Amino acid sequence: MKHLFVLTNYYLSRLIVFIMIFSILATGQASARLNHEKALQIVPCQISSVIFDQSQYQVGDPIEVTIRLADHQGTPLGGAKVIVDVEKTVARVQTTTGFSLIDRIGEYDGVYIDTDVAGLYKFMATASDPTGQNFTPCSKTEALLVTSVPTKTPTPTITPTVPSPPNPTITPTVPSGVRATIDPNPLVIDNCDAESNITIIKVISDQSFDGFQGKILFSPDVVSVRDDEIEVDPDKNLKGAKVEEVNNETGLIIFGRSQKTDETVSPNTEIKLVTIDWHSQTKGDSVLEFQDFLITTPDRERKNISLEGKIQVTVDCPAPASPRVTLQGQTDHSGIQVTTSHGEQVETDALGQFTLNQVGTATFSHPGYLTVQANLEAMTQNLELVDIVLLGGDINNDGLINIFDLVQTSSLYGSSDPSGDFNGDGVVNIFDLSLISVNYGAQGPISY
Repeated sequence: MKHLFVLTNYYLSRLIVFIMIFSILATGQASARLNHEKALQIVPCQISSVIFDQSQYQVGDPIEVTIRLADHQGTPLGGAKVIVDVEKTVARVQTTTGFSLIDRIGEYDGVYIDTDVAGLYKFMATASDPTGQNFTPCSKTEALLVTSVPTKTPTPTITPTVPSPPNPTITPTVPSGVRATIDPNPLVIDNCDAESNITIIKVISDQSFDGFQGKILFSPDVVSVRDDEIEVDPDKNLKGAKVEEVNNETGLIIFGRSQKTDETVSPNTEIKLVTIDWHSQTKGDSVLEFQDFLITTPDRERKNISLEGKIQVTVDCPAPASPRVTLQGQTDHSGIQVTTSHGEQVETDALGQFTLNQVGTATFSHPGYLTVQANLEAMTQNLELVDIVLLGGDINNDGLINIFDLVQTSSLYGSSDPSGDFNGDGVVNIFDLSLISVNYGAQGPISY
């Protein structure tokens, strides 16, 4: 009778556990069903129009685009993520690039400047809701033709021979055209603690102009643009839309101001086109190579500019100090992904160590572990380089350690599946389940 009582209690306890798991799963399914029904009630947005600032374009012209976005009732929509993919068809060859737009509550503005060849340009606009709760995505496509710049053939003139005057007057030659300068050139970086290393691009023209554009190629191994930011037309001499793009991985800067004929720069007036704050990476030289650099006049004449600069880094600046990052329960801490607010991405070695070119806010992530966020700049300045520990047990990587992680890990019990082996001993066992129970209820990202 005693054995029967013990056996009954055993099966009763097992039954209670199964009922609890079933209840949790049923609740999750009910919640998923409610979310699905709610999603069915969300209707698509609508892009009412794709507007271009001109009716026709030539090679090299910037194209200003405005996307008008509304809900299903026609009310302007703000807060959307709007991206335009541009497909160029030239000589039966298609290439596609994309750019983002600025939200102006119902109207989204952007500038496309890569009109380097003549052909058909198809603008494919897509709008989506970052929250996924207000509307479903919508799209619209418009196309336009970019034509070649016509070649001007000079008309030959016949100059009659005129007898020379007895007392000829000598007229001095006045400089003409467009002249651009880099200040300073070269830029010499010889101080690791300098708060800024500024390059200023200036231009002066004998004609008024209302727009400009250009690309700068640099060596990303030697220098990078500080905080991924440049400043175009810092003195606000023009009113056209700005283009400010930086890619520190490939070493590319794209800058420009689109044409607005109601505002021009007067002839023989020197202005700042762009200022760039550089950060040294390693000792060496970087050439600043300018491509597609030009200004545009009110009568749509394009004046090309030739310019080249140089940056010299004369000191080896030590990499900023960084804390050690470890995986809870593991002895091998390699493969933790470190992503900074500057866009830099590195991975840790087996000791959990890593090197960054710039400190700032960083995110640390690894499958099966809760994400951590830390302000490395503040930690470095305060000399608080404490070890950062990623908590294990989030086998489904949903940012929360709960019953679902326990059930999924239990299903792997006794196997060598690495996704459930949180202590790295080669088998999923009681120690891995214990780690989940210790961290039960923890939620990421965890702040340091």
